[in-house]
Amino acid sequence: MLEIFIFSFLVTFIYTPFGYMIHKGNNTISYSLQLIFSIIILSFFSLLLNFFTPLSQNINSIFLILGFLLVLKYKKNYFNKKYIIFCIYSAVIIFLLICSSNVYRPDAGLYHLPYTKIINDEKIIFGISNLHFRFGHISIIQYTSAIFNNILFRENGIVFPSSIIASSVILNFLSQLNRYLKNKNYNFHLFIIMFLTIFIFYKINRYSEFGNDAPAHLLMFLLISEIIKNYRSMSNSKFFDLMMISLFIIMNKIILMFSILFPIAILFFKKFEFNIFNKKNLFVILFLILWSIKNIIVSGCFLYPVKFSCIDKLVWTDKILAEKVSIENEAWAKGWPDFREQNTTISQRDYSKKFRWLDTWSKNHLLKILEILTPYVLLVLIIILLVRGNFKKIK
Repeated sequence: MLEIFIFSFLVTFIYTPFGYMIHKGNNTISYSLQLIFSIIILSFFSLLLNFFTPLSQNINSIFLILGFLLVLKYKKNYFNKKYIIFCIYSAVIIFLLICSSNVYRPDAGLYHLPYTKIINDEKIIFGISNLHFRFGHISIIQYTSAIFNNILFRENGIVFPSSIIASSVILNFLSQLNRYLKNKNYNFHLFIIMFLTIFIFYKINRYSEFGNDAPAHLLMFLLISEIIKNYRSMSNSKFFDLMMISLFIIMNKIILMFSILFPIAILFFKKFEFNIFNKKNLFVILFLILWSIKNIIVSGCFLYPVKFSCIDKLVWTDKILAEKVSIENEAWAKGWPDFREQNTTISQRDYSKKFRWLDTWSKNHLLKILEILTPYVLLVLIIILLVRGNFKKIK
């Protein structure tokens, strides 16, 4: 137990400075964003290096040493009471998440952990999706996990990235809530992050079920918060921050691709100096290009298993398998397992057509969604009713 807490403290202390290049500052809000951006930067280097070499413990340890050197380089920012307190708070959240988890991790056993192991043992493998189709739509968080396997944390390091994202978002929201309430600044952003924080504690609290979904959802909440917070004072630098977060969300969960529309919409509604050839924006473009190339190498498709994104001329491309996986994924999302128990004559393709799935889905998945959302919505309504008299004062 003590070892978990010490490691939780060290991963925060060592890796946060990587984000200092993106976001400056020396308070809890700034440190939390630095830690998020450090995860994104480490993921980029993990992906880049895997084109040429396995991410062995020795190679990963280079970033461990770099983290220590960055702490020393920016010692005024990190050798202070505020940062130590931030690291302790982060360590407590990470510790609680990991210690309260259990062994029920079906997706982790199927492809999260095996693919992380492959990244640690091998450089990028052409056509690996033909070995197992799930390797075709792997998330960037598996690359992040792989680079945390170093000589200090060893294999245990792979469990930290998702918890780091959770602790960063939670501390960011709690710190902003504390600042708003302390200053009696009752604005729209306050209520948004309050409702998001309540939902995180209510629903996203079981680490063993995080998978690739929870990090993406947490970052989506952060993206919404940052857009609302910075909309009035948008700049090229802040826009880059939003694009980085949005891109990382998509790389974790392709179904959240619409998140890219939020920062893009800002370009049309806000007037600020935007330069696509800014070195920060070029970093985002390069990251996206590397991710696309990785997808093509492992599956033959830009967006596996989207059939039209597959390249026929590549010998390892299997469009038939991609189409089959796509149909299966859609059917399962629409409640196919529940329907299959009662009817075995209709194919997955036909089940997904003409809203044939709606009746089965509404009797099962919809009820589960309502079961989750109803208590949350009721709590939100109660809060709104309690403060409704002050709405005129809220910006």
